[in-house]
Amino acid sequence: GASGPIDSLVGVAPSTGSDVTFIVAADTPIPFGVTHLLVRSQSVDGDMASGISVLLDDRVIPVSPPGALQFDDLDIDRDELGGTITVTGASDESDITYYAVFFGNAYYVKIGSAITS
Repeated sequence: GASGPIDSLVGVAPSTGSDVTFIVAADTPIPFGVTHLLVRSQSVDGDMASGISVLLDDRVIPVSPPGALQFDDLDIDRDELGGTITVTGASDESDITYYAVFFGNAYYVKIGSAITS
């Protein structure tokens, strides 16, 4: 059988001569201390001693909002904007890769695509 605690087993599938897939359902909790997915070949006589692994990249949606947003319109034409947008970083950026600025309405609904620099 599988080595290690039974709750560490993600799945078992027979060898087929081609790729084998496993589905991990959304919202599957990551057990404490887990950092990698491991795969070991098995036979009726047991597991191989090592195997291969891949580091888990647990994707998350950021929880900390930007600290502040400032914009002064320097364009003097009606229905046109121009100026510098300044975003103050979040107090915790550990789960933030970048900031995206959008046009929106009074209900905080995004309108259109992100504004690029």
